[in-house]
Amino acid sequence: MDARFAFEVLDHWKDVRKIRPTWDALYREWGGEHPFVRFDWLEGWYEAFCAPTGIRVVLVRDEERVRAIFPAFRTDVVRKGFRLRTVSSASNGHSPRFGILCAAGDLQSVRAALLHPFSDAWGEKIDLVSLINVAETSQTSAGSRLQTREVSRHIENSFDSPALSLRGGWRAYYDARSRNFRHRFRQSRNNLARLGPFGFDFVPLPGEAETVHRLKRIDARTWQHANGTGLFSTLENEAFYTFFLTSFSKRTDAYVGFVTTQGRDIAYELGFSDGSTSYLLKYGFDREYSRFRPGVLVQHYLCEHLANRGIEEVDLCGEATEEKVKWATHFRSHHNVWLLNQQSLVGKCASWGVSLLQYHRSASSDGRPSGNPLIPPSTTPG
Repeated sequence: MDARFAFEVLDHWKDVRKIRPTWDALYREWGGEHPFVRFDWLEGWYEAFCAPTGIRVVLVRDEERVRAIFPAFRTDVVRKGFRLRTVSSASNGHSPRFGILCAAGDLQSVRAALLHPFSDAWGEKIDLVSLINVAETSQTSAGSRLQTREVSRHIENSFDSPALSLRGGWRAYYDARSRNFRHRFRQSRNNLARLGPFGFDFVPLPGEAETVHRLKRIDARTWQHANGTGLFSTLENEAFYTFFLTSFSKRTDAYVGFVTTQGRDIAYELGFSDGSTSYLLKYGFDREYSRFRPGVLVQHYLCEHLANRGIEEVDLCGEATEEKVKWATHFRSHHNVWLLNQQSLVGKCASWGVSLLQYHRSASSDGRPSGNPLIPPSTTPG
């Protein structure tokens, strides 16, 4: 462990609140890679997805200041007979980016934060540090490239996250899309118009109480709700998105777009803007209207509206599904990373198992790992 640093681990949110000025100041120094480590965002994430006893926020200090903040939580991962005592990043499919806060370029403090759970000072033997949704180009990714006698690094999953550039305005973007892309939109629009008048409703958040009721009504009719990934389909999801729609939305430029027909909402898309970038977090549509491709329509009208408001990039978040690829102008590579403790028997055995499986399995067509039964798959927004 680096003797230049001192460490503190906060395990209750009331203690984390006390360092908010420090957190906000370090976020500004971080350089704004993305907004998903803002204090406001993680406050709601911890409340929804982390048991109160699981909170672990690691502070890395030198003699003068806090150098890094690692928002994490304590959990156990069980795979193929292994129970790995785990410190995981505070991220999942509902929080599509993760990072360790530090001043720009301060990789030493990132590495110190990642190694601290393996130290004797942690108080229990940790087998695994798991980092979910880390951008390839980020400081956190660079800091996690640890391969020492004490720590082995494995990539659990690699994926490209799509985005679209609107710097030239909506018309320039739309005209540059393929003929099939434009035909698909016109066909969806014309088919829906045959039912009668339809419209697009952009609602800044937090809206009236009726906005939440509208989302609950349409969410109950989506395939996401049916498979447990909808806005309100689990207690955890309901807690998180209620927080987003109310508390978080008071502190940022959040919104929801609806496509409506015959007085009924048939599709929604939820997101927020940070600077000149807008992040689309979640969408859904009424399965009864699926033949009209309402998801295509709501994304089209929402992105057009955002472009007209001066947004220069729309980040579609999550993995590059077949649908998202049709919209994308560029991609960012992301990884889920496992750091395994070579000083623990379980960590060492898991590392051997991962290495053997990676050696024997077939690589995907682009040469990236194709998945690992030892390692839990990532969850991406629906």
